Amino acid sequence: MQRFLVIFIFALLTACYAPVAEQAAAPVPGATNTQLQATSTPTELPTTDAPCAFVEGRQTLDDVSAIFLEKLKAASLPVESARAEAYGENCLAADGSLVRFAARETDFYLALTVSDLLDEAALGGLLEQTLAIVDQFPIDQTPGPNPGYVGIAFKAREQLQNLWFTQTEANDLRSQGLKGADLYRALKRTP
Repeated sequence: MQRFLVIFIFALLTACYAPVAEQAAAPVPGATNTQLQATSTPTELPTTDAPCAFVEGRQTLDDVSAIFLEKLKAASLPVESARAEAYGENCLAADGSLVRFAARETDFYLALTVSDLLDEAALGGLLEQTLAIVDQFPIDQTPGPNPGYVGIAFKAREQLQNLWFTQTEANDLRSQGLKGADLYRALKRTP
């Protein structure tokens, strides 16, 4: 039985093996030279041809997160917290060690303190300002080849309203002319 299990795991790892091109992030427009350093890309691991199995993974992008937070504060948004993460796949060796990480997209998360969750015009205005800042991190300059997600938590005392949507959905709605409360309502309905 143990021999069968070892053969099965090796076969699984071999079948799941696929070379992955590592992607490095290019500088973010408007960032000073000291703002974006190598830590803005996912943790770099040596490239190897060792077989591995892919599993879902995330890596925090410290420098991108710092720039994102700085831009939110500079826009006078009531930001409580903000971060950027690369979402993709960890390639794990048979012993469970990480061989490499392959980013698919960069996702942005933030929490905004508001006074009233029923004021859709105010929430929509904050949403528009936030998306204008997310736009400053285009996919060709962040880890991963795909547009990512945006997660916004509007906090009013003990109440919370979460929005979770793709950058593509937000861009499509904005290209249709949705703004303010209308944009907020459209993205609020997005599953």
